[in-house]
Amino acid sequence: MTVVYAHKLATASGFGRGFLNLLFLWKGSVYKLVWRNLLVWLTLYYAISFWYRFGMASDEKRVFEFLCRYCEKYSSLIPLSFVLGFYVNLVVNRWWQMWDALPWPDNIAMFVTTSIQGQDERARLMRRTILRYVNLASVHSMAMFSPRVRKRFPTLDHFVSAGLLTEDERQILDVMSKQVKKLYFVPLVWAATIITKARNEGKIKSDFQWKSCLDHIVEFRQRCGRSLHIDIINVPLVYSQVVTLAVYTFFLACLLGRQFIQNDKYVMDLYFPIFTVLQFVFYLGWLKVAETLVNPYGEDDDDFELNWMIDRHLKTSYMIVDEMNEQFPDLVKDPYWEDVIPQDLPHTEESQEAEEGRETPDLLGSMLDVPSSFEWRGSVYKLVWKSLLVWLTVFYALGLWYRFGMDDDEKKIFEYICKYCDKASSLIPLSFVLGFYVKHVLDRWWAMWEALPTPDNIALFVTTSIQGQDEQSRLLRRTIMRYVNLASVYSMVMFSPRVRKRFPTMHHFVAAGLLNEDERRILDQMSEKMTKLYYVPLIWAATILTKARSENKIKSDSQWKGGIDHILLFREKCGRSLLIDTINTPLVYTQVVTLATYMFLLACLLGRQFTDGEKNSIDLYIPIFTILQIIVYLGWLKVAETLLNPYGEDDDDFELNWLIERNLKTSYMIVDEMNDDYPDLVKDPYWEQVIPPNLPHTLESEAAEEHRPSPPDLLGSMLDVPSSANTPAPSPEPKSPGFRRRNSASSHLRSIRDKLSFRRKPRNKDSESEAPEGCDSPCWKREEKLPRLEVEDTSVRRASSSPSVHEISEDPDSPNISNPPKRAQSLFDRIKLKSTKSLISTAKKFRVQDSGEHRNSTKHNKYAAYADEGVDILPSVEEAPALAEAAAEILNLQQKQKAQKRAEVKISIETVPDNWSPSDSHDTLQTSGRGTMESLTDDDKPTESCKM
Repeated sequence: MTVVYAHKLATASGFGRGFLNLLFLWKGSVYKLVWRNLLVWLTLYYAISFWYRFGMASDEKRVFEFLCRYCEKYSSLIPLSFVLGFYVNLVVNRWWQMWDALPWPDNIAMFVTTSIQGQDERARLMRRTILRYVNLASVHSMAMFSPRVRKRFPTLDHFVSAGLLTEDERQILDVMSKQVKKLYFVPLVWAATIITKARNEGKIKSDFQWKSCLDHIVEFRQRCGRSLHIDIINVPLVYSQVVTLAVYTFFLACLLGRQFIQNDKYVMDLYFPIFTVLQFVFYLGWLKVAETLVNPYGEDDDDFELNWMIDRHLKTSYMIVDEMNEQFPDLVKDPYWEDVIPQDLPHTEESQEAEEGRETPDLLGSMLDVPSSFEWRGSVYKLVWKSLLVWLTVFYALGLWYRFGMDDDEKKIFEYICKYCDKASSLIPLSFVLGFYVKHVLDRWWAMWEALPTPDNIALFVTTSIQGQDEQSRLLRRTIMRYVNLASVYSMVMFSPRVRKRFPTMHHFVAAGLLNEDERRILDQMSEKMTKLYYVPLIWAATILTKARSENKIKSDSQWKGGIDHILLFREKCGRSLLIDTINTPLVYTQVVTLATYMFLLACLLGRQFTDGEKNSIDLYIPIFTILQIIVYLGWLKVAETLLNPYGEDDDDFELNWLIERNLKTSYMIVDEMNDDYPDLVKDPYWEQVIPPNLPHTLESEAAEEHRPSPPDLLGSMLDVPSSANTPAPSPEPKSPGFRRRNSASSHLRSIRDKLSFRRKPRNKDSESEAPEGCDSPCWKREEKLPRLEVEDTSVRRASSSPSVHEISEDPDSPNISNPPKRAQSLFDRIKLKSTKSLISTAKKFRVQDSGEHRNSTKHNKYAAYADEGVDILPSVEEAPALAEAAAEILNLQQKQKAQKRAEVKISIETVPDNWSPSDSHDTLQTSGRGTMESLTDDDKPTESCKM
């Protein structure tokens, strides 16, 4: 398994804590991975150095020195930090996906034990055989990609000896393996067949349970296949080769480029290249992170312990489907039955002392608070001040020793060392490695928060599925939620030191009301065989749900399955919290980052000294910018130290004790307190208006919003005309009640509607006050109609169909505009809902029938020209108002012409002669009617079927 070290990071405050404790671990460390490579490199380095000093002539030395300077100068052309950073980031993400893809049989076991109940031999045999096949499929798939598992199960005979396979089953697999090699899915097919047989025999009560069991088996098969595929589909070989070539080529260049030649300026690494060795450990260690995580199924210290997982899965499966199926606690009232919602759970003395001074989080969030100017708790100053104090003490001690304790020769050597350290400190790409590492830790930290289980969804599902205020219904609901919260706290005890201080033993669970004595005895018996039993209370809760379904407290199988699914999801979150705590960031990665940071700080102790040879001595007494750099880099590292284990006792760690109390109170409130009192159905205040106006403001919020610009319309603000880049934007004016944005798409649509609402205004000023016929007041003035139009548009309960022109005004010659909003809405709906193609065809048709007078109209010509182009898209915003108005005139004129033609060709049925027949001539009909057939338009002429 990955080297577990998160428990050493329970707190990151203080000097010598945190990552410094990890530098002395050997298993899975960077030293264990790179020492052989470093030994080979140093051997070659010193061999070349001795050859240079004792085996070369003067001319050869000059050539060698030229070659060394060339390698030193051009070795920086390789962008090693970029290449390694992105490559390691890719490999780490893939490593976590490979862990998530591993199959776990817990959900299948829980579903099988709640679906196939009973302690008769047939029911036990079915449950155990199903889970044996499931575990066989898991081990069979692991043996295909893990060398450690293959060493344990090299042949099918070893599966037989392990009890996962019988002889008959082995023979069947031997026959099948001649045609298909990878047969991990065959045991899952056998398991699905047994589930179908159990349904036929009535062991599974409903088709819903049968289908749910099959769904879980299908999901298990997908995980087995995904594990195989992730192992087969590797990181592209070319990517791995590029990174490997870059690293090893760089250090080949360093064999020459980092030699200390006789004419070199600095001669302090004459015998040992200190910073080059540190750079070698750093870069090669970074590469070893990727090499270790590319295949986490192997035999490295940080690889997954698949053999442990196999044993754990088999024991857990058999315990769930057999051991637990015969021991279920009775339903009893919890200690908070009368109080309904419990008070805070009790603390031990140790946990109470640890909780003092900690702030309880507020569900409303702290973003409503006005920030203070300084915050000490959880700040970077609190985390780094001790380390910074130690660094400054050593820094000033070296400075005093240089000024008052060295002679001239020693000072000269000290100055050489300082210059060399200042130059060599830039060899470590600290920003890159810290940036990638802290991002990885932040992503993991957020995943750890999301993995924490919260029982709210289960409580909501239980309270809607098991209704009623009788004692049995209350007892079922409260007991289910007590078991759910017990499982959550039980799992938190395993990874949080603060929660363990509060619940160190099972008796503390009993004292807190989460467990009774009978349940404690059952857990004590099971703990003799297995340790992590957080899932046991969840199986009890699932059994109660099944019991409620059999008693018809739950009305349907879909409700039962919904409750079971939520419990399974809750179990996954509990298990994931444990696994995230167990599967740490690889130790080698953490050590590489820690070494890089602290080696940089050590180099700064000498490299940032202000010696007599320095020209700039502004930081003679206080190294201001060096202190700032230390705060930034060390604070950056402390971020990772704090978030790597957020279940500890740092200021920024998760408040799990508060979360426990919050979950328990919320659960009981939802399933008990809220189950008795529901509000009646009432109409909301905006029932008649349908769509509410803007909600009211308080005086404070209205003052805050007064000068804020309005957000863009839903149609987008890209239609707005941009202002000049050199012209400052005018300050926003206070909004009046009738304020509207003028330069948006919605305002253009409103302008189209307003223009179509009324007849065109007279051009002469004298006639502006004249009202048209049918209007008793000057109501047709556009400015006076806007309020009525807006009121009319707010209701959508009116008929939404688009009426014809005759429905709007019975006579086109004298339109009824006493109710302009209805006419405006109708025509606006026509323009808005009609497609462009329809409007174009209308314009083309009218162009043939139109008279010369209207053809010379400017607006009509523009509309007709647009129609002739045959464009199938909507017109631009600038053309829309004019085209819409022209379209309205075309529609009105068409209706007027049709009405005139109908008036000319009206045929009265009484005027038709009695002796007329279809064979009579056309003249007979012509003399009998009041018009001619030739005067009819194509649309008005009867069809052949009508003539008959």
